Amino acid sequence: MNNAVIIDNLLQEKYIILDSDCQTKEKIISLLTDLLCHSGAITHKYEFLNEYLFTR
Repeated sequence: MNNAVIIDNLLQEKYIILDSDCQTKEKIISLLTDLLCHSGAITHKYEFLNEYLFTR
């Protein structure tokens, strides 16, 4: 899949967060991961978080 297409899909207004009350890095990452799931970019939130974010 073309990276430009992926970025174009994720930069839609409905996937941009401007008014979040997240106070920690973990909460904002979780919120952004929810958006990735909703957009179809990833299918398993907790597997994504465990494998790609919290183990590196």
